[in-house]
Amino acid sequence: MRKSTLMVTSLVAASALTVAWNTGQQTLNNEILLLPTDNASPAVTDAATTDPGATATAEPTAPATDPAATDPAPTQGAPQTPTATPTQTPTKTPTTPAAPVAPPAPVTATKSSDPITYKYGTVQISMTTVDGAITEIKMLQGDATNGRGEAYATLINATIQNQGTNYGNISGATFTVDAFKKAVDNVMAKF
Repeated sequence: MRKSTLMVTSLVAASALTVAWNTGQQTLNNEILLLPTDNASPAVTDAATTDPGATATAEPTAPATDPAATDPAPTQGAPQTPTATPTQTPTKTPTTPAAPVAPPAPVTATKSSDPITYKYGTVQISMTTVDGAITEIKMLQGDATNGRGEAYATLINATIQNQGTNYGNISGATFTVDAFKKAVDNVMAKF
């Protein structure tokens, strides 16, 4: 065969393969395509999508007279694609709006401190937090004589307002303040 006839036959076969591949892409409608498992040339496997006048070739330099003789066996009946696979654009599917998600419930926790013994007795508190923020402090143990009851009320308010023990002292109640702050630090370490 002449070189010019060989080239024309190869071009016609390549054109037919391209048309068949494009047609197959349109009819597959997002089906998964399998790549050939060996290094053989791509082959047309569906006669309905090819040009009836074109013939497939195994190599561009040698014309094939019988496509069934040069085609490798298809893998599990799936159509074979050329080795350079173009990227497919996904088809948008209509989505229904998701139901509104309720916000999570607040996390509430209550813990008690260890008893803290100091010069004037014992201090023990119970602390409640909501989502990590101090919301309530109760005295479980604590001597309320000689003005200590008022000191505890002031210390509870200061601890909730500052969300910790970052506050000063109460004049005349240094030991009580120190014991109370130790109880707060002790219970906060338990959260």
